[in-house]
Amino acid sequence: MRKTMKPTKLSFAGCLALTMTLVGLLPKQAHAQTCYAEPYSKNRNFIQVSIDTHGMETNALLSDVSVEVSYRAGSNEAKKRWQFTDSSIRKLHADQVYRRYFDLNEGPDIEILGGSMSYVNGVGGENFDTGSIRKNLSSGKAPDKALVVGSMPPAVGLPLGAAEVMFNIAGDWRFTTHSDTSGETHNGIVTLRTEGSSVRGTIETWDQSNGVITGSYDASTGTLTLSRNTGLETTQKYILSRNGDIFSGKFWNEGKYADSGSFKLVRPTPIAPSGMGANVH
Repeated sequence: MRKTMKPTKLSFAGCLALTMTLVGLLPKQAHAQTCYAEPYSKNRNFIQVSIDTHGMETNALLSDVSVEVSYRAGSNEAKKRWQFTDSSIRKLHADQVYRRYFDLNEGPDIEILGGSMSYVNGVGGENFDTGSIRKNLSSGKAPDKALVVGSMPPAVGLPLGAAEVMFNIAGDWRFTTHSDTSGETHNGIVTLRTEGSSVRGTIETWDQSNGVITGSYDASTGTLTLSRNTGLETTQKYILSRNGDIFSGKFWNEGKYADSGSFKLVRPTPIAPSGMGANVH
């Protein structure tokens, strides 16, 4: 069963589209800037947006840079747009990492779904009335060191183990399962929703069996336990352990049809919206 989703990630990890207005005709390399968005780890009421310009020509500039982030807060999906450049910093130069924090104020349970970046580019010191360029948010990890634009948001005191609790398992996952009984391998989409530690969702099936799954997630150990009544006099159970952004473990059947094997969940790779260009990294 596949859930229809908005927009990603821009995979922040993710998918963010940034609209930057560029000033001029730039060499090809000037289009290699990379943008990232993620919840700020020390205060998840804020979104941390980073733009890495190390891929641009040294005389290139980016101006009129704005960002749009699509996100999920609980069961609600929304998007917001902010101006990245303003009176405090009007242009972004090459060979830098710029970082800015934007107030989202949606609570700590936030998942970045995607976004975009739009800008005008040009050569240093010159302005050209060119159309804006739009790019997809990168699904990678932003550099640690950056020049912070504007003020830092206040840090929020976090309880012990809060970093683990913050990990959000809600959303779409791509699964791979291999049966030790039949030798078959299957792939598809699992969509999860959470309410506290309880988990509910659906899984794409290939044998017309029931795809509703229920279970729980133990944030302190990173253990995801799931179960589904297949409707075929068989219950399929899963126990998975988290390693970074991946869950892996095993499944087994209880009931009429015996089966067991491996099961793995990974986040789908974000797909750039059409017309966004192929040079985004």
